Amino acid sequence: MWPVKAREAMDTFKVLSDLFNEYQSMLHEATIELRHARNREKQLREEMDAKTLMSEEDACRHLKKTPRSIRYCREAKNMPHIRKEAEIWYIKGDIDAWLKKGSVNMHKL
Repeated sequence: MWPVKAREAMDTFKVLSDLFNEYQSMLHEATIELRHARNREKQLREEMDAKTLMSEEDACRHLKKTPRSIRYCREAKNMPHIRKEAEIWYIKGDIDAWLKKGSVNMHKL
């Protein structure tokens, strides 16, 4: 009788061990998928942020400059902007790209 119970216990242990390994593998795959999803979410947020339409006031806050400095950059330094009748708008990604090109030294303004 003892060998039968030992065999049943060994079989049960093997089943539990296999289930644990399967669970661990599924958990690892889910962790990788979650990491990819978070990276994709971050990428999409950055893309959406770059497409943000900003007013002149928003542009001042973003660049930490006065309206006069923003106006100077727009008129004398060709800062990208959109003029819609009397309103002026900026696309955040366009301004950031313009700054990266080194067209103007914002520290001197």
